[in-house]
Amino acid sequence: MVIGDLDAVNAQKTVHDIESRGGHAVSLKCDVMNWDDQTAMFDLAMTRFGSVDVVIPNAGVSELGAFHVVTFDKGKPVKPNLKTLEVNLIGVLYTTHLAMHYLALNQKEGSLKALVLLGSMASWSSIPRGALYSASKHAILGLMRSFYPEFEAKNIRIGSIHPFFAGQFDLCY
Repeated sequence: MVIGDLDAVNAQKTVHDIESRGGHAVSLKCDVMNWDDQTAMFDLAMTRFGSVDVVIPNAGVSELGAFHVVTFDKGKPVKPNLKTLEVNLIGVLYTTHLAMHYLALNQKEGSLKALVLLGSMASWSSIPRGALYSASKHAILGLMRSFYPEFEAKNIRIGSIHPFFAGQFDLCY
């Protein structure tokens, strides 16, 4: 297992926990908004384990800022903070794009390759004052539905889960 996280210390702790239970893992510092960090994570998986079998983009943030409130500087509207969309959607799109390639590498007959996207209850119903979060999670469901035919044609499973609430995880991508 490859653990990629901005928090390198806790990522390494997760590796230690996995290995202490008999698993195999490695970690690296990864910013999901950095394309080179993401490709390095997939390359590490290929080098260390010979294939990528399951990808779970698990980075995410809740609503940052108040998109519904327009603020001003010197009488002009200030550009809104879109970090929620950047992490929750653009980062997942980067991962999905890379997963299409890396999951297909070294694929053997009968292998169970998969991309599991993490949505939210907000994939199905909007959250008041959470426009960007709701939009990002609606997009995850749409992304999964849209990519299903392409993944199926490559014999790669794609799905999404939609928990009501997901607290901070130790295992991030």
